[in-house]
Amino acid sequence: MGSTLFKPVPPVDLAGRSCVSLDLSSTNFALPELSHLDRLPAFEEKITALLTAQRADFGIGGYGEVRSLYTTDDFSVLSNGRKTYRTVHLGIDVWGAASTPVVAPLDGKVYLAFRDATTGGYGPTLILEHRGPGNLPFYTLYGHLDESSLTDMWALPQVRSGDQIATFGGTEVNGNWPPHLHFQVITDWLSYEPADFPGVALASDAERLLAVCPDPAPFFG
Repeated sequence: MGSTLFKPVPPVDLAGRSCVSLDLSSTNFALPELSHLDRLPAFEEKITALLTAQRADFGIGGYGEVRSLYTTDDFSVLSNGRKTYRTVHLGIDVWGAASTPVVAPLDGKVYLAFRDATTGGYGPTLILEHRGPGNLPFYTLYGHLDESSLTDMWALPQVRSGDQIATFGGTEVNGNWPPHLHFQVITDWLSYEPADFPGVALASDAERLLAVCPDPAPFFG
């Protein structure tokens, strides 16, 4: 995805907005109360407090982070009678207000629009297909959207860079999260169905999945 052909715009318009790096990793000991995802009120209050304290519109980060907040049954895998958790984050999160517009970073087309109804899942989700150098396909995934994003996008399957494609969903529709965008780049679906492709990996599988989910930082300039 390198080369002069790759000139994306950020999936969220950050021009003139205050942005801070937001570290939700298990090594950030300033966030001990976020050790479990089921503590949603404390999680949402902490995100809001962090942004307010720094007078920030958006908090951005998360690629490759190991997050203890995923140590719930929704992210568990049972192997040889032992429970392990998917804790390695495969995308970048942009934390902000519900209804924040989301735009296409590059020209592309709607590859899939679906609703992940699992607790702690993506909620309404879009996947766009793009073409890189050599006409090779790659994909961008947008999770935790508003419900209207799904119907609106099926009516407009082709998108241009900068077109609005979605908005941040509120907690009640976005998989039970504080409002934010999960943005992930995927170069190969491996053996997964696209709607089942993980946004968080087991530590034992992280290297394989990070290899096909490169760091989205270039999309943010």
